[in-house]
Amino acid sequence: MLRTVRRAVVDQPISLELEKARAGLEKCLRLADVLMFSCGWAEAQGVSEPLSFIKEVAAARPEQVQTLTWGRRGAWLAQHGQVHHCTPEPGLQVRDSLGAGDSFNAGLIDALVSGEPPQRALERAVRLAERKLRQSGLDGLFAGENRGKNRSR
Repeated sequence: MLRTVRRAVVDQPISLELEKARAGLEKCLRLADVLMFSCGWAEAQGVSEPLSFIKEVAAARPEQVQTLTWGRRGAWLAQHGQVHHCTPEPGLQVRDSLGAGDSFNAGLIDALVSGEPPQRALERAVRLAERKLRQSGLDGLFAGENRGKNRSR
């Protein structure tokens, strides 16, 4: 699928989320511009230290934007030899974690296509994931999403 997308889409970055280890998925890493690794993926590779993992994958593909999320330890982003880290806000009260990783990915992609520098994109992604963690479900997650809409049900 990524090869097809790469041929068809020449003016947009292509992202790949690596959440769970699957046989052969490593072959796809070179086809994406943005790689979004989860701690589950890294742990399946035998990694227990997030910083060493992000540095290793970044060294192999320095042009790609690469992120690693690690729950309460925060998230890392690497590109062009630079590694950035963003921690969650202290005392974050988790109400619902379902969709938090997807919210992080959406926040990251939105920030990057909006032209944000990598460190700011990482921060925006972490903050969006935090908002998701604080609430149940996804309704109203994005600021201004319900402005002018009829909310009666």
